[in-house]
Amino acid sequence: MIMKNLLFSFAIIFSFCITVAGMSVNSDSKYSTAAFTQEFSGIGSMLSTLAGGLKPSAFTKEWKEKSKSFLNRMKNQDAKDITGSASALFEFAKYLKPNVFEDTWKTQKGDFLKGISEVKTSADLSRLLSLLLNNISPKFFTKEFKGQVDGLKMAAVKLGSN
Repeated sequence: MIMKNLLFSFAIIFSFCITVAGMSVNSDSKYSTAAFTQEFSGIGSMLSTLAGGLKPSAFTKEWKEKSKSFLNRMKNQDAKDITGSASALFEFAKYLKPNVFEDTWKTQKGDFLKGISEVKTSADLSRLLSLLLNNISPKFFTKEFKGQVDGLKMAAVKLGSN
């Protein structure tokens, strides 16, 4: 009888844990996955969000001097200006220290640079932003941003369908 009660208690606790674990960690976050895909339609807002989600140690010294100007320009970055958006993406990538990237970046950086020079569509831009996002080491994300990265990645993919 005692064993039955212990098993029943364990089953109840286990069910509760599974239910809690299945809940969205960021359900109260302004930047949940759904919010990202709805709120961020342009690369300017996505890059601004990414900049805010990276630890200061991710950036070069030059970023300290130019971040304010860059972020102000991103507020007005026209989502339809593909060439200007690609230029902004390239500029942002230049402000990241080399150690910010995963080892896969060593083989993918060439594709990124070539893609920047050849970008013609929002799908091209989406692919490049995704490439950059997927190669940034998670250890450089702020604690708050770690739970929001997937939403930004989804928004980057959606950018290509606009």
